[in-house]
Amino acid sequence: MIPELTVDFCGEIYRVDPGQSFSIGREGDLTLDEVNPFLHRVFLRIEFDLACGGCVMSVQPCRQL
Repeated sequence: MIPELTVDFCGEIYRVDPGQSFSIGREGDLTLDEVNPFLHRVFLRIEFDLACGGCVMSVQPCRQL
């Protein structure tokens, strides 16, 4: 059985295949608040990598304006 990664956002289901990444932000796979210029284009990326044992998350740090 191949493990799966599922992102559930307010009942909206997104499936991420092994070897793929899923991004969240103004211009991500999951688009949030696209008219807000203070929100990063991509502020969270989830990578589904079976080689390293599962899920890896990276967060875009905010810089002070």
